[in-house]
Amino acid sequence: MAFVDETWYFKSVLALQALRAGQLHLALWHVATTVARPGAVLVRLPIAALQAIPLALGVAASNPRSLLIAQSVNVGVSLATLFFFFEIGLVLSGDVASTAIAAVVYALLVNTNLYIRHLLPYDLALCFGACALWLGLKGPLTTRRAFGVGLLAGAMMTVYPGYYLLVPIIGAGLALHTWHQSPRRAFEAAATFALAFSLLIASTEWLCRAGGVSYLSSARTLSREITTGGAFDEGWTFLPEYLLRVEHLPGLVLLVGALATFCLTAVRVWRGRMRAIDWLALLATAGWMWQAADSAHWHHMVVYGRLIHPWLLLLALMLAGTMATCIPGRLRAATFAVVLSAALISFASWSGRYYGLAYPSDTLYALGIDTARLPGDHRMCELRDGGYYSMTASPGALNRRTGYPYTSHANLLLVNFCQPIGITGTPLPARSLAAPTRAVLIFDGPHWATFPAYGFEGVPPKARTALRNGDYRLRAYRLPETRSSSATGESLSN
Repeated sequence: MAFVDETWYFKSVLALQALRAGQLHLALWHVATTVARPGAVLVRLPIAALQAIPLALGVAASNPRSLLIAQSVNVGVSLATLFFFFEIGLVLSGDVASTAIAAVVYALLVNTNLYIRHLLPYDLALCFGACALWLGLKGPLTTRRAFGVGLLAGAMMTVYPGYYLLVPIIGAGLALHTWHQSPRRAFEAAATFALAFSLLIASTEWLCRAGGVSYLSSARTLSREITTGGAFDEGWTFLPEYLLRVEHLPGLVLLVGALATFCLTAVRVWRGRMRAIDWLALLATAGWMWQAADSAHWHHMVVYGRLIHPWLLLLALMLAGTMATCIPGRLRAATFAVVLSAALISFASWSGRYYGLAYPSDTLYALGIDTARLPGDHRMCELRDGGYYSMTASPGALNRRTGYPYTSHANLLLVNFCQPIGITGTPLPARSLAAPTRAVLIFDGPHWATFPAYGFEGVPPKARTALRNGDYRLRAYRLPETRSSSATGESLSN
């Protein structure tokens, strides 16, 4: 629950509760009012149903223990995406060893693992997209197969519309790949794909309108709102900067692999011997260029780390194709060793830090602190200068009757239990908020926003640099019993 967007998960819980009460219109309203993500609500209904089991035992649906049910699904979705990656890589490269090495690189990327920890729809949408691409490539593109690919692409859009560029990449890529076999079959496949996609989007629109909200209108509104929290002028540099600053060695490997792929594609285009990997590389490049221009030149949408999620999967597929075709036999073992070492060294360097991050919601729960009992001046934030910040509330109790594990203690001070949402300026200097004398430190941990990858999730460059370089930490203090809350606030402000 570090991102506000994670709270949309509970729409599935609310929709299920409405259905149980026989309130169909209310359930549809919950499905429709999800910022153009109704598919995510529908897919998560079975997860919410499983959460009803601990709920019947008195465990709140927002409790971290109960949310492990939803969290475990994230792991399964991630593994399914990795399976589709491997199968797609085999088709594109025709080489098991190259595909296996590329799969390891992709599996150990920061961006691949980042969202598993959160109740966000990005991995689920990408899984649908990867499944669509796998289904289209695994055999002859029959009408039935093209229809299934179109449905999966539509499902991806309803789960998370931010991956809209994958739709033409998948559809056009499969049609162009089939063109050399039979132009008529390629045309029929493209038409069937478009029909299936349109049918699913139309059905989603009808379902959402039954709930009182237009899905298409919500999607248009969302696209117009992604204009803050980042910087338009970094549209062209965002992806390479992410690869180098967040992914480090594997990011450099992916960039080199992409460059080699473009060179090989140019040669094959010149010779008239294009393969599926060439169509995919060209379309992926066109999609990235559109996204970059949409930010840097047209100022429609800023780029976030979540929006480049599909590009890293495609870059890893290009790496598999490049290693399979342009590495001489005598250098294959050495190349594989270098690429694999880069992935393992990078994973070892960032995974320990990622594991040790402190998240406000989890920390509050572990310490048994109920923020509803704390006075307003007992919660301070250094991430607030020049923008909006959100103070995190305590998650649901493990026992709703007794309130366990929360205590009634209000004589506490929390520092940086907040979310840097939409920061437009630079945060206050780290540790600029000093605790009163005689306050006892009971918790100190690195703030989750200091992890480099999180700085690319809706944070502009200057604030991103401050978060990366500053030692921002979650701190909790027990205050002297003799101090009043007003005195505490005065001491902190001074």
